[in-house]
Amino acid sequence: MDLIGFAQARFTEVEDQLRQMAARLGGADITVIPIAAKHGDNVVHRSGRTPWYGGPTLLEYLESVELAAPQAEASRLRLPVQWVSRPTAEIRRRYTGRLAAGTLSVGDPVVSLPAGSRSTVTSLDTLDNERTTAVAPLSVSIELADDIDVGRGDVLISGAAHAVRPVLARELDATVCWFVDTPLRAGDRLALKQTTKTVRATVQELHSRVDPETLDELDSPVELALNDIGTVTLRTSSVVIADAYADNRDTGAFILIDESTNDTVGAGTILEAREVKPGAHLRTDIRWHPSSLDRGYRWRATGQPGATIWFTGLPASGKSTIAVAVERALVESGGWPTCSTATTCATACPTTWVSRPATALKTSGG
Repeated sequence: MDLIGFAQARFTEVEDQLRQMAARLGGADITVIPIAAKHGDNVVHRSGRTPWYGGPTLLEYLESVELAAPQAEASRLRLPVQWVSRPTAEIRRRYTGRLAAGTLSVGDPVVSLPAGSRSTVTSLDTLDNERTTAVAPLSVSIELADDIDVGRGDVLISGAAHAVRPVLARELDATVCWFVDTPLRAGDRLALKQTTKTVRATVQELHSRVDPETLDELDSPVELALNDIGTVTLRTSSVVIADAYADNRDTGAFILIDESTNDTVGAGTILEAREVKPGAHLRTDIRWHPSSLDRGYRWRATGQPGATIWFTGLPASGKSTIAVAVERALVESGGWPTCSTATTCATACPTTWVSRPATALKTSGG
């Protein structure tokens, strides 16, 4: 204010501009205070150089402003799992993370997503002590009644009938801010980190770019350059447990990472999260062409029938190790097996969906 001589007319002009901008950004409630930090005008005490201003000082405003309360309803529980521990074989697994929303209490039913396994909370600890109830955004370590399939990146939600469920999303419409010189274009592939889970994501489409001067949206941009903000559609390699950012700022936000450098290249907020059903968005230019060899002929020629064996289990439980050993044994006995992971299958065959980590072993006679 000292640079404009504490002029009321200029302050009012700037205030009007800020309120117009806030209205275009969703109608945020803002308070504009004329201050000059050099001399402390309206910082702690009212300034005699702004007799026309009747609002609060900066300190008065900070001491009285009402902060948005966290979503404390148990039905909105979101607990992204960051770490799974089991100190000894006699102790049940404990699941650790920071509550992103809701309330969690001992005795509450919970559901692990994306697997859908159900259990009940039997113990709840925080950094300070054991307690019976915790509210977001506390970090907690919990024990469940059952050893269900839960790993890092999974999300525990309320198991109550009236629970507000997130979306098990494979497509995200999002607003993205781009951080680096190399522009973002449709078709780019990046790592997407949301809560405690990291997946690969492909930019399906750039919808618009925001003009920072006018806040107008420019449709169908070719790219997003450094510091650009725009709306995009992202397709993820696996399920993301997501909410809209307007509903939850933790499960509705993400960062984008360049996998070659591990640099954070962008950040985004989710506008809409969508499930993609198996078989949806199939490419129409790829078609099945039947072989001239029937199954019986192939089996007789190779000397073995076809079969597929799936090895499933918890992360790092030894699925791939066992599959590789079985593959070697089959080869040494004269078989023609092929070993692949579920990720490889899903990449090669978009219609292949696996709900948990798996390794497949397929004999070539199939």
